[in-house]
Parts: sequence; C-alpha cells; structure tokens
Amino acid sequence: MKKLLRTRWLLSSLGAAHSRKRGELDNLPELVKYANELEAACFDTLNEGIVTKDLVNLMEGITPTAVNSENFIKAIRQRLEKRLA
Repeated sequence: MKKLLRTRWLLSSLGAAHSRKRGELDNLPELVKYANELEAACFDTLNEGIVTKDLVNLMEGITPTAVNSENFIKAIRQRLEKRLA
C-alpha cells in the first residue's frame, strides 16, 4: 500500500492527473492523450526500476537503480518521447 500511495503522489506531482482532468473539462483530447502517455512513461520508468533514492526502499520484486532527480526526469522524458513518436 505504501508503494502505491507514493507512486500516485509522484504521478500527481508531475501533473499527469491534473493535465488529464483539465483536458477532459476543456474538451482537449490532445492534452488527455499527452497526460495518459506521461503517466504511462512514469510507470514504465518505475517498473524498470529507475527511481530516486527516496523510492528505493518502496520497490518490490525488482532491483531498483537509484538516480538523482534530474536523471529520473530525463528517464521519464526518454520514455515519453518514445511513446509520443
């Protein structure tokens, strides 16, 4: 449960949930798609074990790789760019 709450917090802090809702309210399907892909890219990154040091102990079933915040965001960006290509 702790893992799920932390992951949800991470995603909402990146704005995926807010952006999706804003896109839905304003009838902007491109924004909704972007938010969905951002959320998926975040999950891809976490599921591959790339996390910041504070999340290492929350990972289960994989061997996490701790990176600094900048490299974590870069990893998400790489996965997002692949999804949007």
